[in-house]
Order: sequence, then structure tokens, then C-alpha cells
Amino acid sequence: SMANTVCSRLFFGCILISALCSTIFAASCPCQNQTLCENIQTNYEKELYGFVGGSNTSANDTSFYNWTYLTTLCMRDTYVTEPGVDQVMCDAHQHGVRIAYWGHGPYPFTNDINVSMAWIKSTFQNVTDQYYDGYVFDYEGAMLWNSPQSAQYVELVNLTTQYFHENLPGSTISVCVPFSAYLEWGRQYDYYHLAQVADFLYIMDMMYKRKYFLGIPWYGKQYPCIEEEMDGGITSKFCPIQPEPTRDGVNCTDGVAHEMPYAAIMYDILVNKWNVTEIRWDSTQKSPFVNMVNSNQTYQYWFDNPQSLALKYAYAKSKDLRGVGPYQFGDVVCDHSAEEKG
Repeated sequence: SMANTVCSRLFFGCILISALCSTIFAASCPCQNQTLCENIQTNYEKELYGFVGGSNTSANDTSFYNWTYLTTLCMRDTYVTEPGVDQVMCDAHQHGVRIAYWGHGPYPFTNDINVSMAWIKSTFQNVTDQYYDGYVFDYEGAMLWNSPQSAQYVELVNLTTQYFHENLPGSTISVCVPFSAYLEWGRQYDYYHLAQVADFLYIMDMMYKRKYFLGIPWYGKQYPCIEEEMDGGITSKFCPIQPEPTRDGVNCTDGVAHEMPYAAIMYDILVNKWNVTEIRWDSTQKSPFVNMVNSNQTYQYWFDNPQSLALKYAYAKSKDLRGVGPYQFGDVVCDHSAEEKG
């Protein structure tokens, strides 16, 4: 009958559309093994969670990663469309490692849930378009913990976590927070409630300690010294620095210092031989420092090395935190030599 003919055509039309959609999905997956585009749902008891990047590496270079210990890679939002970066997801998933979309906003701090949900759905689309496994909030503006904006931030994270969990099982939502909850560049976030609504907090350096990653610096700071004020000359352990205008209402030395990868610091010591002192140890901060001279300017470098990092790792373990999070993996890469990788 005519009705049966129409139904048959509709049926086979649906099959054709379904097959076409499957083909389009398969073609959009950048991995040779299509199953690698499925999100990772493994729940790791302890984690090594860190960030892609570094001055001597490209975002698509995974040759120096130790996949045995990694559990999560965070990919900066500005990197995701760079050539070859899609293969990082394939490599990560092949080794059971999550890859998270590391966002920097802008974030809709609002009481209008329609605006919030529109942002969440757009963000979710960005994440799933890359076949990633979650999202990282990295808001670094000033905020008082008891302000309306703070409550809006918590609610945005809460709604994002719920939406991702419902629509992408196994996905994770993380929030980056400063190492100090008070007067750190004016970033007085509501740590307590952020910890409740997110899967993880990444502390940039204990109630929900199993949600906490301790941020670990694989970089250092280069401070230019005022030589005429150095007690004992350029080899002095004291490095007076220029006063820095306030940052978000809080006095801070951060703006005076230049951030340097660990590999670059070692290069200045071992290859350029700019150091005028040996590497010294500060017993209070439990960190090494060294004085350098370059182009007639004296600098003091503060950084972390295997000795100081071991203390931080031990601290994280003693507090039973979920894990540690290096920033950034590429900061220990200088020349990609076999000796360096060893």
C-alpha cells in the first residue's frame, strides 16, 4: 500500500541519516583508532596533574612525557586549534590519561541562569568538539569571598559540574586557586564552597584534601637587584628590589620578577656561567637561590630543584592530598637531548 511504501522509505531514510551521522563523527575523530575519542572515565586515587606548555616546547610535543605516572594533562584554550595538538588527545587517551580544557574566561558572573547555561553549553561544546575529558576554571581577578560575585562564581562552577557530569560521564571540573586564601593579589575566593561544587581544586603554589592538587612550580623567578644597596656587594644573599606598584590593591613583588623555566635557569648556570655565587639554600623557604650577573646587571634567581621539590612532594603525601600538579611540563626541557630525557 501507499502507507507501507512511505513508511519503508522513511525507515530506510532514517538508516541512511544514521549511517551518515556515524560517518561524519568517525571522520571528525583525529585518532587512527576511533575508540580513543571516547572520554576517559578512570577514577585515579592519586594523581599527577599538570599543564601543557613551556618556552622550549610546542603544545603538540609529547615526546618528553612520562605516561606511566601522568593522569591529567591540561591544554590551554589558545592551544587547542594549533596544528598537531589534536594528536595530543589521542596519545593521552591511548595511555589512559585525561585531557582537560584549560579555560581563562571571560566568565559570566551573573544571577541570570539563562546566561550562565548558555555559557556552560557553549563551553561543553568546545570541550566535546576536542574529545576532551573536562574543564579547568582559571579565573585570576580580584574578588572578596563574601561578595555577590563570589557567590555567582560558586554557582557557575556548580552548574558546570552538574551539566558535565550528566552529559559527559566521567568528566571532571577543576578550579585553580591561589596558594593563600587571603590577600593574594585580592583573590579572596570562597575556597570552602568551590571545593564542595567542583571535582578538584588546583592550589597554585584542609577540609576537602582528596579534592586538592598541590601546584608545583617547575620554573623560577629572576629578581633584578639594586646593587648599591646590596650589603657586601654582588655576592650578597640580600637582593634589594625596586618597589612595585600595587597589584589589585595588594603590595607584591611578583611584578618585579621575571618568570624563567627551570631549564633556562640551569642553562644560565651551567652553560652561560653567569652565576657569581654557588647555588645557596634558604632554610626558611626550603628553596635554592643564586646570584647572577648579565650585561652589568646583578640578578638573584629563586627557583625549585629536585631537593626542594622532594620536600613539596613529601608534604602533599603527608597531608594525603589527591596529588601534585607541575606548572608547566615543558619548563624542564632545554634541548630535547637523550641525556635530558633520561
